Amino acid sequence: MDTNACVDCLALEGQIHRWGCDIEECPFCGDQLMFCNCVNNLMDIVLNRADANVVNLFTATERERWVELIGDLRFQWEEVLDSPYDIMDMYFDSPPDWCNTYEQFEEFKKISQTFMDTDEALDYKWEELCNEKGRIPFKGYDSE
Repeated sequence: MDTNACVDCLALEGQIHRWGCDIEECPFCGDQLMFCNCVNNLMDIVLNRADANVVNLFTATERERWVELIGDLRFQWEEVLDSPYDIMDMYFDSPPDWCNTYEQFEEFKKISQTFMDTDEALDYKWEELCNEKGRIPFKGYDSE
């Protein structure tokens, strides 16, 4: 195997990783893009749930651009966050134990679908913002 190809997405040295690659660095914080908290921090800022330290991670222009990109998705995301369900339950489409009536199950399915649709749409917007910021090309393993 070429030591100058990413082991996850096979990007060559100097190329941009495939979106969702485990190895790619976040252009905002420098951590692993797939596992950093930047997009969640931006959503917290938009929903006025962030503290000052989080707000200071992004420029005013970046925050404004995120608001512009996501548009009305922020309202769907707020609906998900304000539901009584855990994000991980929705992610795995697994109702909580206390959800034991038909009505509760139907409500869970509805909010779970809202979560999945909104999460997917936000991911496209996050990719767009990362592209605008300037994604970090694969550096190759010999140059690290």
